[in-house]
Parts: sequence; structure tokens; C-alpha cells
Amino acid sequence: MRPSSERAWFSGRVRFLRVLLGLGQETVAERSGLNISTVRLIERGRVAPSIDTARMLARGLGVRLTYLVGSEHPPVIADEIRLLVASLHGKPPHVVRLIVRAAQAIADECDTMISESLVADLDRSDDAH
Repeated sequence: MRPSSERAWFSGRVRFLRVLLGLGQETVAERSGLNISTVRLIERGRVAPSIDTARMLARGLGVRLTYLVGSEHPPVIADEIRLLVASLHGKPPHVVRLIVRAAQAIADECDTMISESLVADLDRSDDAH
């Protein structure tokens, strides 16, 4: 059974942030007050968490719930983005456009890699059962 696209997106976001922060699923579960199996099922897109569970998960990851369900950048990246934007001040418009296009291409590639990784994990999980 494949997760819905919304669930796959959410689970990919949770997993991406956890890996970005260098946290294990056990650590996130402990910090969140959730069972490890719940964290695993959410990351695999097998379950859609309730709002309370999503809030607990956000707390365990150290982000606001709006990050997990919205388009907000994670705090660890937001600071770097602010520094990059500040460094563009005074640069010629064509340079800024080039950097923005490159950043968008990197973001798109990361989204693709996360999605492909999630699908591969789900396929492996389906094969194991």
C-alpha cells in the first residue's frame, strides 16, 4: 500500500529534518514522547498522524508545527539562507538571478532525492512483508 501524496510529503519532510539534524528515530521518539514504532510508521508514510501527534513530533524535532505542515524552512537552514541573502546585497541583478535559479535547482533535486528515497524505503518494506 502506497501512502497518499500528502502523507508521503509529510513523512519525507519529517525524515529529511531528522537526518539533517543528525537524530536517530529513537531520539526523536524519546524527545517527542512517542513510541518508536509510531515515528517509524510516520516516516514510512504508513500512518497519517493526528494533529496532537504531529505537534509532539515537531516538539521532538525542535521545530514549530508550521514547519512540518507548511513551507517554512527548518531553523538550521533559515540562518544560512539569511546569510546568503545578505551576501547578495549589492550584487548585479543577473548574478542574483543566477544564484536564485541555482538554489531552486538544488532544492528541487533535494525534493526529488527525498521522494525517491521514500519510495525505495516503501518498496523494501513491502518486499519484506
